[in-house]
Amino acid sequence: PSIIGAKPLTTPWGLAEQNQKLYVSHGDSGYSLLDVSDPAAPTVTATWSDRSTRDFIWSGSTLFVMSKDNVYIYDVTDPAAPVFLSQVQSSPSL
Repeated sequence: PSIIGAKPLTTPWGLAEQNQKLYVSHGDSGYSLLDVSDPAAPTVTATWSDRSTRDFIWSGSTLFVMSKDNVYIYDVTDPAAPVFLSQVQSSPSL
């Protein structure tokens, strides 16, 4: 592997890429969507700070957003405008 391009980000965690779009988690600071159609010059197209995130699973038009305690499910037919669908909450510890 070799570095083609770089984008400085604070506290990057997990990521998910599909169709030259890349979601990047910022931990407790939310997440961003980057356009990576030009890998040498990735650009941030949107940022959300309303939810703590840790990682993503992107499948078709569905994005599973993992936080520390929950999984949030979004319709990302338009990746720049995620639509909240559902939430799976973790069980309280016994």
